[in-house]
Amino acid sequence: MPARFALRVFSFEVPMPVPTTLASLSTTAASNSPSGGENPFPDLDDHIRAGYAFDAQNRDAIAAKLNASAVSAFGLTLIDDADAATARATLGAVGLTGDQTVAGVKTFSSSPIAPTPTAGDNSTKAATTAFVKNAADAAAATGTAAASAVEAKLLGIGQSWTSVISSPGRAFGTTYTNDTAKPIVVSVWGQTTASTTSMTTTVSGVTIGQQGTSFAGITLTSVFVVPPGATYSVTVVNNSLQGWAELR
Repeated sequence: MPARFALRVFSFEVPMPVPTTLASLSTTAASNSPSGGENPFPDLDDHIRAGYAFDAQNRDAIAAKLNASAVSAFGLTLIDDADAATARATLGAVGLTGDQTVAGVKTFSSSPIAPTPTAGDNSTKAATTAFVKNAADAAAATGTAAASAVEAKLLGIGQSWTSVISSPGRAFGTTYTNDTAKPIVVSVWGQTTASTTSMTTTVSGVTIGQQGTSFAGITLTSVFVVPPGATYSVTVVNNSLQGWAELR
């Protein structure tokens, strides 16, 4: 009869290590004890008590942080602020959006960028360099146009002296009209032919000058300005026309 043998396997229980500090715990669940193959007995009660101790440590740490005596009055005011706008006011901070009045002198380490007001804006908005340049350019253009307009009416600008005695022709006792857009200067001279002579100048029906002499062979000259659109004439007694020039 064959012999029979019985083999008894003995197992040894390895206690599960009990954590002692919060620092010994991991934020990864699988890295904390038990790992899965450990026997929670006979130290299960120690693990439970350790968990309660960690809860108490967290409680005390949070309470210390929230203790009003450990927070400044400024911090408590900031915590009590109802919204972001109120918190910014407490901090004295400038909001990124919305209207806000900022008091005091502010120094910028670089040039601030602001929206450019519309042309002609005379409010208290910040005038950007673009706004100033546009205004300066507009003023320069206006000034140039104004100067050109004034220049176009100035006597002697764009004008020259021309003899008109033969073309288009001038004569004593005839009325002429300044048909240009600018004033003209008229210079007329004649020689007396008798001992009693005179020369009378009229502009727009108004006598503006008169001269005469009691000697023959004397040259009489009349120089005068005629406004745009005005009429003019020179009448004489015993005088022979020698020359007629106009600055036009």
